[in-house]
Amino acid sequence: MEKAGIFTFDQLIYGLGPIIFESIKIPFGIFDKYHRVLWANEALASLHQMSPQEINGKICYQVCHKRTEPCEDCYIQAVIQTGKTQVVGKWYEFPGRKKVWGEVHYYPIRSNEGDIAAIIVLGFDLTDKQNKIEVLKNYSKYLSDKLNVRNNGTQMVRSNEGEIKITVKLSDREREIIPLLAEGYTNLQIASILSISSNTVKTHVNSIFNKIGVNDRTQAAVWATRNNLA
Repeated sequence: MEKAGIFTFDQLIYGLGPIIFESIKIPFGIFDKYHRVLWANEALASLHQMSPQEINGKICYQVCHKRTEPCEDCYIQAVIQTGKTQVVGKWYEFPGRKKVWGEVHYYPIRSNEGDIAAIIVLGFDLTDKQNKIEVLKNYSKYLSDKLNVRNNGTQMVRSNEGEIKITVKLSDREREIIPLLAEGYTNLQIASILSISSNTVKTHVNSIFNKIGVNDRTQAAVWATRNNLA
């Protein structure tokens, strides 16, 4: 006898499934390991200018892409082969629609025996966010080109004998980061602009602080401005 509140996969699909799945407004689908569409909601089907009824029960690459075999970059296939979740961000083009930046998540669903029984697919439209990141990346390249001309910063230190020049040797990456830091970007934002991890940014920021002898981002911004690095 089944315990109350526990449902098999088939019961979920054909019982409560439609009620739950239809409430999901972003592109959403469930596929079996043979690429058959077990469930596609309206948002997913409409990307291919079809209704859910036209897709459900069909082989996805046949009905959506008019192919006789899986696509070369099929991430459903990648989940089946690796047994791991796949997260993909890239530009997508669909019939009759503007190009969009989509982040698509592919999650394996396992049977009691541990085999992959199905793959859940969720799509997120992040076009606006990606466009902003592209603008920041272009701005970062512009700043980097300027820094390549200006080279490293030079500090002036006063002593009893007058002024002494101290050249601060910043790495190429540090010279990319310091103007962004001076512009007020956070470590996470800088990481996104430069396509590196936030931990890497943190390490470089600490190195910058040590090299130029400051304790916080405000002081670093002032130093960068005085030395024409921002």
